[in-house]
Amino acid sequence: MKARPTSDRPRSGRNGLLPDRRTGFDRKERLLCRRHGDVFAHGYNALKATSTRQKALGYAAAATTPAVEDTGSAQLVNGSATVRLDPTFAQMMDSTSTYHVALTPDGDTLGLYVAGKTGSAFVVREVQDGRDSLAFDYHVYGTAQGHARDRMGLASSAGPRPPARPR
Repeated sequence: MKARPTSDRPRSGRNGLLPDRRTGFDRKERLLCRRHGDVFAHGYNALKATSTRQKALGYAAAATTPAVEDTGSAQLVNGSATVRLDPTFAQMMDSTSTYHVALTPDGDTLGLYVAGKTGSAFVVREVQDGRDSLAFDYHVYGTAQGHARDRMGLASSAGPRPPARPR
């Protein structure tokens, strides 16, 4: 049997539909996935199911850099906590770039801050040498692996253009 040549066009969409031959986009979801990992989509909205099985329209944020994000909750004990990053998430972040941590205390405190960061964990402390014990939420975001120098650009200078939007 003769091998078929490969191309950037997807063979079928996530929903099993074949892509539109003219545009390369999945007919239902309007996505284009190329073999090297680039994904192009028209619009920033998505339908999501609610707990009552209705459909809700949501929106996605646009970023100036390729980013990865993780969220969670942890416990401050006597004014300090060490939060270990999920190992898979840590491997997704570019090790040459710093990551950022946003904190939200779940109780009364003078404030929390990130006292230190490594590639596998970060340390949270209460300000002014506080010794409170309380829960907090965190949001970690960093640059995606291999994209330390990538920054938003105009479509004509940012690499391959996505195909025209299907009509």
